[in-house]
Amino acid sequence: MSLRQRRIESEWILLQNLQATNPNVLSIAGRESTSLQDIFHLVLTETNAIIRWHDRFRIQSTHPVRVCFPRFFPSVPSETFLDVPVFHPNVDPENGFVCLWAKFSTENTIVKTLQVLQAVISWRAFNWQTDHLIQSDAKPWYDSEPPEIRWIPLEYTALRMSPSVSLQDDAPRSRQRLSECELLRGGTSKSE
Repeated sequence: MSLRQRRIESEWILLQNLQATNPNVLSIAGRESTSLQDIFHLVLTETNAIIRWHDRFRIQSTHPVRVCFPRFFPSVPSETFLDVPVFHPNVDPENGFVCLWAKFSTENTIVKTLQVLQAVISWRAFNWQTDHLIQSDAKPWYDSEPPEIRWIPLEYTALRMSPSVSLQDDAPRSRQRLSECELLRGGTSKSE
């Protein structure tokens, strides 16, 4: 088994453990492999996000998600897609791609990916840098809302991982202990 295959199997085990710890927030819908990538299909719930429907906005709390591990993973990052794109500056409105990483690290796991995804789609994290700005009209919308009446960031139930679960790679030095996500921006999340 290659390093890539071992890492993807470890990511799958982490996802299963994350789902077992958060059954009301995360469900696994399946897994597939192609010659170019491996894909984890899941559904994230209890995570409010803004959906633009025609010229109106609504809140949606359930999100089908695909996490794709490209052929050269873990040397390149996984890619995350929402089946229904949300209104956010770092989400592609056409294909649902979510730009999660300002700086990629091979230590980013599926757990960190999903925790950052929650922070992004609930407007607790965003990146205004030009190369990360995908929905350019989201920034003027955000800036036009006075802070005292702004309805974002939105509520969500934060994904939590059992602190005893770890990701083991080939070498002991790359063993990392997983704990609760530190959000990119401040704010609070709803806890169960």
